[in-house]
Amino acid sequence: MTDLNGASALVLGATGGLGMALSTELHERGATLTLVGRDQSRLDAIQLPGARHVADLRNPTACDHAMQAAITHAGKLDIVINAVGVVAFGPISELSSTQWKNFSSPTRSSPSWSPRPLSTEWPKRESS
Repeated sequence: MTDLNGASALVLGATGGLGMALSTELHERGATLTLVGRDQSRLDAIQLPGARHVADLRNPTACDHAMQAAITHAGKLDIVINAVGVVAFGPISELSSTQWKNFSSPTRSSPSWSPRPLSTEWPKRESS
């Protein structure tokens, strides 16, 4: 098992099943967590140490703020986990245009927005 003691991890979508599982694993390996989700009460219910940051990642500036929250919390950012997603249940033919937009937008867009604010930060770090 890889030791992540001292590493700073930002988990986007931490309140979902995948995000929660990955957050738990990162914590068990020693990472300092910054957990991001859309719902404060769901973030507060996570029984792991770390900073909480509420954000709707369909907005590109929300990704910037989430990354800055992780850097502020841990002094650096080593790991970004993108477990963002929205689910819709039922036949696809019954999805409204709003549901379809909400379903596809964060999954399609947030990965490309996520690393952008760090493009100037990462070169400053010393390699290990």
